[in-house]
Amino acid sequence: MTNDVLAQFKYVFRRHVNLNRIASICKGDREVARAVAIRALRELADELEGEGGGAVVEWDPVLKIPVMKNR
Repeated sequence: MTNDVLAQFKYVFRRHVNLNRIASICKGDREVARAVAIRALRELADELEGEGGGAVVEWDPVLKIPVMKNR
């Protein structure tokens, strides 16, 4: 995986994981919110690794974005 694809992926996740929203669910405790976000992302990664096969994300040189392809 190229660094560009990884950087794009991290950027997208960073924009969509809103610690302020999670903190509001956790009664305003930002440390608990951060721990919840980390645990949820780790569990998601474990689930995705367990699935195997399926879709693959590849870099589209024309569009210059990651594109999901089914295999």
